[in-house]
Amino acid sequence: MKNILVYGSLRKDHYNFNRCGKQKFVKAMKLNGYDLFSLGSYPAILEGKGDLVVELHEVDDLTHKNIQRMELGAGYSEKPIEVDGVTASLYVFNNKNIAKTQTQVKSGDWSDFKKPLKF
Repeated sequence: MKNILVYGSLRKDHYNFNRCGKQKFVKAMKLNGYDLFSLGSYPAILEGKGDLVVELHEVDDLTHKNIQRMELGAGYSEKPIEVDGVTASLYVFNNKNIAKTQTQVKSGDWSDFKKPLKF
């Protein structure tokens, strides 16, 4: 099993949850040091000074590979970080210019900005 930290469309109740395979929600938490931006229908993060609301999920190897393919193909980099004694993958956007051109989500919570789709 792999651990991932998700903050946007892969969160529970959002449209990409379980689309890449089976995701198991573990818990929600805040990460300090990341700024959240809207790219329209999905978000991106950059290292910064904000608090980011994330969910820790467990995924199997195939689901992790599918999520990697989706995120890396969309311009994100996979960053391993340590949270609560486990290493988890966090996807950070590669283009730092979004800080100048896109709307920052000041709350750090994508669900406050884009209401989740209920299935």
